[in-house]
Order: sequence, then C-alpha cells, then structure tokens
Amino acid sequence: MQKELVKYIFVNTYICLIQALFFYKNESNLIIVIDADYFTNAKQIEQALIKNNFNAILDKKDPFLRSPISKNISKFLIFNYFRFFPERSIEKIYYNGDPSTKLRLKALSSTSEIIYLDGGYQHYFKKYMHYINLFYENNMNSFTKFINKIFYGHKLNYKNTKIKKIIFMNDKLANISTTLSIVSTINKEKKIFNYVEELKNYPKAINFFYELFPEISEIILSKSAKNILIISQPFYEDGHASLEENLKVYSDYLDSINDDGHKIFLKIHPRENVKKYSDIIFKYKLNVLSSFPLEMLDLFNITFDEAISVNSTAGYLKSFNKLTFIKMKEDNEST
Repeated sequence: MQKELVKYIFVNTYICLIQALFFYKNESNLIIVIDADYFTNAKQIEQALIKNNFNAILDKKDPFLRSPISKNISKFLIFNYFRFFPERSIEKIYYNGDPSTKLRLKALSSTSEIIYLDGGYQHYFKKYMHYINLFYENNMNSFTKFINKIFYGHKLNYKNTKIKKIIFMNDKLANISTTLSIVSTINKEKKIFNYVEELKNYPKAINFFYELFPEISEIILSKSAKNILIISQPFYEDGHASLEENLKVYSDYLDSINDDGHKIFLKIHPRENVKKYSDIIFKYKLNVLSSFPLEMLDLFNITFDEAISVNSTAGYLKSFNKLTFIKMKEDNEST
C-alpha cells in the first residue's frame, strides 16, 4: 500500500514560522516541523499550533549529529543513504538552514521539490558580517562542484535543480538586496509576499499568535514621549563578537542620547538570555520585550517612533517611523 504523500516545512526561526502559517493556508498534507534545538519554547509552539488545528511535530538533533567528530560523516552517510533509498512519500519541502537532523537530511535527499525560505537578513546579501553566504556562491570550478555534490550534497546552493522557488518576504530589504539579482539570472521563481495582509485575513493564524505571545497585547507606548526600540542581536552567541563588544554597541548608543522625552524598549533576540543585558537594563531603565518576533508588530499595528539596530531584518519593518543603524567594531557592510 502506497504511503500518503506529505510535505514538510522546516521551522528554525520565527521568520520561518510566519512563512509556515502563510503556506499552510494553501497546502494540503503540510506538516510544520519545529526545530527543538533552536526554540527554547519549542514544546509551547508545537502545542499552540496543534491547539489551533495546525499539523505540527518537534524535530531534535540526534546525538551523532551533535558531536564535532561524527556529525559531518554522519550527515554524508544519512544523506547518501536516502539518495539511493529515498522516502518516496516526501513530495515537497519548505526549507532553510542547516541539515542538522535525520529528518532534515532524509527530506532533502528524498524530495524532488524544494521551496527555499527567507531566513532573515543574511538571505538578502552575499556577505554577512565577515561570513560569505555560500548558498549564493557561484564561482566554483568543475572539480569543486564535483566534490561538493559527492561529499556535501546536503549543503544547498541556489542553482540546485530541486529548488523551484526562493522566498523573499521583506520588500524593503529586497530593494537593496545583492542576492535577488543573482536569483534573477537563473530560471528560479522568486516570491515576495506581504505576510501582514495575508495573515490578517487568516483568523487561525492570528489566534495562534495571540495565544503564543500574549505580551503583544500588553505593550504600552508613551503618548507624550518618543518611543525608541533597540533591537538586540546574538553577535556573541553566533561568534561574531566578544560579549563585551556585543554589549558595548548598545551601551555606547544609550550613552549618546539624552533620555529626556524618551521611552526606550529593548527587544531581546530569541537566542539570547535576558540576563545578558541585566546591567544595561538596570542602568538605563529599559522596558524589556522578549518572547515574540518583531514581525508581529506590523501584524498588530504597533508603531515605534524609531528603531535602533546593527543589521537586523526586523529593522526594516513598517512598524518603525525611523530606522537608525549603529556600528559595531569591525562591522562590515553587507555587500
């Protein structure tokens, strides 16, 4: 008996979660796969999705894919096993990020169709901080291409024939992107969609977000003062900066402004612990926002006078009347 065909959408960021709800609206047999290693509240997300009648499961790294010694050979073996013995029930996948679990590797190898999701700021630029975005690398010689196909087939490149569509969900970033033009040179469909308009007309998604992020309804903006939102980023956690450098970029900004007439909020990134900023929060009397993705501000019509960011995708939302970039030591322009 033939298995029923399934489609997976892999969610490893809140941006991907928003896209998951958008695509779920129009896809049958779609399963939302929550990355339990990324989200500290993964179980809560899964339960809220199921309660609101979304088909969702948790996905976690296997021990042999965690070890620095065994993970690369394990990825090679798993991916190539399913290359020869594919799971034919996997019809399509929506994907972004590292193939860090057995299910991701099986799906990547088995499927014939991949929709590549918007993963955030780095998705729009070939260079991010001091890293090169290898997904858009196009200068490989024939030998390198051969080696990559054999040993690193699980690492996607935009030219991969399985990729049928590449998603861009931030129209402001798309206008200054260095990768959108690269995609335009090949026969790939690009999709830039307005998630606010799409999800506002999808009550099931709105109910899910209200249940998962109740603090959205509790944000109180000042009616007389200037409302400023500092958008933090996990530069220390991601190895882009020391802890001191990560904190200093925000404290330097706070030292530079006159706090008269300002109500200042600090939005903590999901991969950061609020304790990291405890001294700054106390010193500058900041109002802390933590659990929800900033994309929710547009969805629920919450507008700040100014956003402060190093290079967060969220800084390009319509919920900010003004966007100010601050520089961190050795911060390179994304070009």
